[in-house]
Amino acid sequence: MDLADLSHLPSGFWVGVAALWGLVWGSFAGVVVYRLPRQLLGEEGLGLCFPASHCAACQHPLRWWHNLPVFSYVCLRGRCGFCGAPIGLANLGLELVFALVWVACVLHLGPGREALVWGAFFSVLVVLSVIDAQTLLLPDVLTWPLALVGLLLSLLGWTGVDGLSALLGAGLGWGMLAGVAWVFERWRGVAAMGGGDPKLMAALGAWLGFPALLPLLLMSSLLHLAYALVLTGGRRQQEVPFGPAMAVAAAIYWMFREQAWMQVLSGGLSGPLG
Repeated sequence: MDLADLSHLPSGFWVGVAALWGLVWGSFAGVVVYRLPRQLLGEEGLGLCFPASHCAACQHPLRWWHNLPVFSYVCLRGRCGFCGAPIGLANLGLELVFALVWVACVLHLGPGREALVWGAFFSVLVVLSVIDAQTLLLPDVLTWPLALVGLLLSLLGWTGVDGLSALLGAGLGWGMLAGVAWVFERWRGVAAMGGGDPKLMAALGAWLGFPALLPLLLMSSLLHLAYALVLTGGRRQQEVPFGPAMAVAAAIYWMFREQAWMQVLSGGLSGPLG
């Protein structure tokens, strides 16, 4: 069987492959969301690959099978295999979210290059969202490369967005949020958002194109407001990350960009992607 024949395999096979692929990368994402912010904040001796994964409670290095997504959690019954300390559900949840992302891309686009491209895009958005939710950081090491890759893939025709639209989306996306932040800071004397938010909007603009900017701004603002009300109970003192709202808005736009209501939000400019 050559590679061309693989596309004729049953859809259930590809759903299973996508789920396993997502679980594996979700397991690695758990390492990234924990270690990358600490590495950027100057914690010494900590990298993405070293030291080896270990129990946070007893510091004992994990066995190889302890890193198997979902399987290890079930076999260990949610506890460390050495000291018995409970294992948090965060990593398990992240693995399952990654599996869902990749399955959704395969079901929506079918197996192939497009599913790989958009699965990778949304995987990075999940990582950024979790990091932002936990630390109020959107690392440049993720946002800028995401934007640059979006521009490059638009030139290759892999995202369904032409190069000019991607370039306008990136530039105006950054300028739009940076301008809002500047005006608000001058007006109120406090920062309206973090420095990473405009960079993430630039990345979204590069991937989704110029027509996506207005729907993204509207939807992410509403989602952020709802998230803030739930998280803070209306208390203004607590900072609320904007990245997760932008990521969810990007997913909504991508899924429904051809619907009539989304066409209205984008001024009739949105169309097929991917």
